[in-house]
Amino acid sequence: MKRTWFRELLRRRIAAILLLVLQAFFIVYAISSDDLMVELVRILLRFLSVVIVFYVISRKDKGANKVTWVFLTLLFPVFGGAFYLLYHFQSSTKRFSKAISEIEQ
Repeated sequence: MKRTWFRELLRRRIAAILLLVLQAFFIVYAISSDDLMVELVRILLRFLSVVIVFYVISRKDKGANKVTWVFLTLLFPVFGGAFYLLYHFQSSTKRFSKAISEIEQ
């Protein structure tokens, strides 16, 4: 049983490392290229960041959290929105938020 758990953990780590390497290659390509597709992806990611900023501002959340996310999203307009989505939709974050809300009640 432990062996299956270890294999699953190893698969996740390998997948995460491969995705990080792929992102690094994409970032280097995006910076060094003037390709039309890359420009469209940049525009799409900036639009996503603007939508995320409006979404964060409209949420009923603590002011410090809003300011932090808006600042990070506007500071990194190309990847800020994607980073917020990555962070916001993590299952561990949802479990942690649920545990915190149960403790507060």
